[in-house]
Amino acid sequence: MTPEELATRLARGDPTAVLDARDRDEFAAWRVDGAAVTATQIPAIRFTQAEIRGTVDELAAEFRDAPSPVVVVCAEGRSSDHVAGLLSEAGVPAENLETGMDGWARVYRARDLPVGDADGDRDATVLQYDRPSSGCLAYLVVVGDEAVVVDPLRAFADRYVADARERGAEVVAAVDTHVHADHVSGVRAVAERTDATPVLPAGAADRGLDFDARLVDDAAAGQLRAHHRDESRSELADRRGGVRSRVGAEQLRGDERGVRRGSRADCGSSDYVGPARRLGGAMRN
Repeated sequence: MTPEELATRLARGDPTAVLDARDRDEFAAWRVDGAAVTATQIPAIRFTQAEIRGTVDELAAEFRDAPSPVVVVCAEGRSSDHVAGLLSEAGVPAENLETGMDGWARVYRARDLPVGDADGDRDATVLQYDRPSSGCLAYLVVVGDEAVVVDPLRAFADRYVADARERGAEVVAAVDTHVHADHVSGVRAVAERTDATPVLPAGAADRGLDFDARLVDDAAAGQLRAHHRDESRSELADRRGGVRSRVGAEQLRGDERGVRRGSRADCGSSDYVGPARRLGGAMRN
């Protein structure tokens, strides 16, 4: 099974059993996850030992009632390929995740979003990028021959530039709506590949910003609004009078959902239990 095929399967909500053959620490730090995923960690060495002892059936028994096929993963798709073969020989349909978690991390899907007409910009194009391995979202907004990339990931900087040019546009601004803790920002990488202006929330200056960027605070008359932690709340202004980002603020939700005025359950209150429950309900609904 390719990483793209797995992503499609999870996007459909298909019940999926994942056997992670990496070490426990690797599994705990990062794994294939999702609402329809049941993940089990058994290191590949245990299957090798069971093969020698003739006890693979005992390990396979745990997966006989699992959704078929069991998807076996490791770091690069090598040891998991052997494990998948052993499970199949034991009568449990199993498929190896080709290129493993390395390949899973490279899956980056894009889809067109419907564009609002707040400013009559019906000629605008909005692409939403989704990295299923982390849940991070980014956006490319194209109007005419100019484009803005929002919350880019460094690993995919070339992708945004290429997608903009494919649509006859150049990236003129690379925007972070908040200071990211879950991935490496691609704002600087995009700016280095283009003439784009890096745009960051003012709170970035307090987080060790070490390159030139336009800092935007709540006083800016912006069109693209994002809410995250208080020090990173920002309103991002138009640039050069060109690309207007007012294509429907609700479209560019980023990788967050709002809980009252904050987007994290642990913000703004010492009592996080209630906000966490509301956030969970919002995500389910």
